[in-house]
Amino acid sequence: MMESIASPLPTVTLTWLSSREGGRKSGRPTAPVHVPTCVFPLGGEKAVQPGWPAVADEIFSILLEEIGTAGSPSTRRYNVDFVAPDLVARFVQPGADVVVLEGGKVVALGRFDEVVQR
Repeated sequence: MMESIASPLPTVTLTWLSSREGGRKSGRPTAPVHVPTCVFPLGGEKAVQPGWPAVADEIFSILLEEIGTAGSPSTRRYNVDFVAPDLVARFVQPGADVVVLEGGKVVALGRFDEVVQR
């Protein structure tokens, strides 16, 4: 199990969906570094791609290390890295949205805060 992210790229603020909203039944993850998948909504995919985001053309592995709270109990800030950072570089910008998935199910919605270039 990974304990921390050595060189985070961005930070992200995520709101974890409740089980009533279709999110995780166990609540937000508690592992030191959580590794789900994610997609980057660019606009209009949901209308033209049935089953989006689970069937998105580009799904990426994201590494999340919690660094603090951000308002409500379901909203947290995270250091972020990616298994393939070069493939996501064009999507990762301050203010860009991200959708976190587990097994094709949307579990969290977020927005990048700060981006560090390597």
